[in-house]
Amino acid sequence: MCISFQQKYIRLLKTSLFVVLVLIISLLIGCSHTSEKKHSEVIVFQGEGEKWEVSIPNEVFLKNGQKYLLSNFRYKGDLEELKEVESISFALGTELGTQVINVYDPIYKEKIMETGGYQEEYEDQYGIIIDDIKNRKTDVFKLEFVFEEESGYNTFDSIKKNGVLIMIQWEDRENKFKDRIHSQ
Repeated sequence: MCISFQQKYIRLLKTSLFVVLVLIISLLIGCSHTSEKKHSEVIVFQGEGEKWEVSIPNEVFLKNGQKYLLSNFRYKGDLEELKEVESISFALGTELGTQVINVYDPIYKEKIMETGGYQEEYEDQYGIIIDDIKNRKTDVFKLEFVFEEESGYNTFDSIKKNGVLIMIQWEDRENKFKDRIHSQ
């Protein structure tokens, strides 16, 4: 009986040691896979035009029951140049549709209100954001575009498979400018 007990004890000890080794190996393998994601997994699109660059991170967030993606637009020119800008239109187009976000300086809003070309309800309906462009401390615009989904196919799938076209138009008191960014 003593031999049997000893054999059971050794078998239990071996089994426990085996389980501990498997757990340690699994932990080591798991930790090696939690390193930073590849750039292509974190960023869905990154591109630049003559005056603007844009990056679209692989992130979707929920806001008021609607899914959105964040796009980061950076003006490559001098920040002082932005102080002359009255309005900027950012358009993001995929095969699922095109969305436009208009950023108006408050002075520009007042100017078009005086001519009867602006009403407050336009802000939600036409994607208008009022931003003090002339006094910005940064050249980055973080914009939220609706995340489109259709039959299991979404904006990110569309960008990866068929590309994206981004148009930026801006104007100051005297000039109109545009930049175009697209995937290859």
